[in-house]
Amino acid sequence: MLRSIQVPKGLLEALLAHLKASHGAERQFHLDAIAGLRRDLDRTGDKLATLLDLRLDQSITRDEYDKKARELKALQVELAMRIEQHQKGEDGFRITLESLISVASRAADLFERSKIEQKRELIAFVFSNLQLKGKKLEFSLRSPFDLMVDRRSYASWLGD
Repeated sequence: MLRSIQVPKGLLEALLAHLKASHGAERQFHLDAIAGLRRDLDRTGDKLATLLDLRLDQSITRDEYDKKARELKALQVELAMRIEQHQKGEDGFRITLESLISVASRAADLFERSKIEQKRELIAFVFSNLQLKGKKLEFSLRSPFDLMVDRRSYASWLGD
C-alpha cells in the first residue's frame, strides 16, 4: 500500500519544480500585502499622534480622545496581527505540501529502513482505522494520501 502512494521520480521533480516556480508569485503577494499593511499601520500611528496633539491643545474632549484612541489602537493590533499572519503564511503551505509529497514518495523505503518505533509513527501518519478482522487487515488512508493511490501519470495529478 505504501508503494501505491509513491509519486514517480519524474513526476515528483516536476511537482517540486512547479511548487518552487509558483512560490515566487506567492512570495510577492505576501510582500505586497505586508507593505500595504505597514503603510496602514504607519498612518494609524500618525493619526494617534495627531489625536494626542488635538487633545493637548484641548481642541477635543477627553471622552472624544479616549474613544478615538481606543479605535485606533484596536486597528493597530489588527494590522500587526495581519502582518504576522502574512509573514508566517509565506512559506508554511508550500513547505507542508513539499514535505507531504516527499514522504509519500519515500514512504515504502522509509518503512523498510526504519526501526519499529519509526514504522509505527509512519503507519499512524499515513493510515487510520486499522483493524485486524481474522487474517485480513482493514484500514483507511488519511488525507491527502487517499488521493495519491496509484496516480502514476501526470494527467492524474492534474485532475479534470
